[in-house]
Amino acid sequence: MSAVRRYFARPRLPPLFGSRWYRPDDTERIAAFGMPYDLGNAVAPGTREAPARLRSISADHRMAAGDALVDLGDFRLVAGEDPAVILERLGDAAEAIAGEGLLPLMIGGDHSITCPVVERLQRREEIVVLWLDAHTDFHPWDGRGGHSHKQVLRCIARLPNVRRVVQVGFRGYTIEDELYMAEPLRVLRPIDLRCGGASVLLAELPPGLACYLSLDVDVLDPAYAPATSTPVPGGFTPAEMETLLGDLLREVDLCGLDLVEVNPSRDVAARTGLVACRLLLTAAAAIASRMRRGEARRRRRAAPWRPSP
Repeated sequence: MSAVRRYFARPRLPPLFGSRWYRPDDTERIAAFGMPYDLGNAVAPGTREAPARLRSISADHRMAAGDALVDLGDFRLVAGEDPAVILERLGDAAEAIAGEGLLPLMIGGDHSITCPVVERLQRREEIVVLWLDAHTDFHPWDGRGGHSHKQVLRCIARLPNVRRVVQVGFRGYTIEDELYMAEPLRVLRPIDLRCGGASVLLAELPPGLACYLSLDVDVLDPAYAPATSTPVPGGFTPAEMETLLGDLLREVDLCGLDLVEVNPSRDVAARTGLVACRLLLTAAAAIASRMRRGEARRRRRAAPWRPSP
């Protein structure tokens, strides 16, 4: 068994978007996997069902990224296993995926699962984290106990090789989170991007660094994506987010990405699932375009960069 395959099991569903299952000789591809885990969200569990629901919905869509996407299956969970152990093993899996020359695409699950993946990827190189979310997820944390979706970005911002964090879509003020924010966090609201689009976001990124992109479905307006535990009005429309992702991911050098916090038990006529699949397709197609041009690991060239005030 390969170093990657031992962390995953194939579900009784077709591979994501009708792609194909991972083979040990695969490299330079997007490696999708499900993380059916919601122990980091005690408020509204249910996101563990999202990988299966999104796989099912994706069966009705054609893959627009050619053979750039392979499916690893779902992360193996052990009944009764301690959350800290689960997240540590998830980090091991992310490290193995990157070590095989693959780009991890994780489908969650609650937002706590992003931390162990980013922690392992930033060991390899300095990175920038793009946090697409209605909230900052920056609740105070003393470093003890398990991660939760509420303080996960504070954990990530403390990592030694996370050079900068850009939070996109903020509109969910939470007392004690914003009161204790500091560099390297830069916060952008939807209105900040509606005129300039991806160019506004690209200007916030230090040149020459890889990016990790994490997309919480609540970055969208709940009129379009009601299946989330923390809906906040005033978010992006699906069309705005598709345009942003497409323009952004054709330019940046990604080291990994995820889509999290879809809660199927709260969905209405599969509305959120359909939108989430559309965003995954958009992201995969943009990344595949870079791969076809031989630019999967190209570093952005720019004039000397200074952070925005």
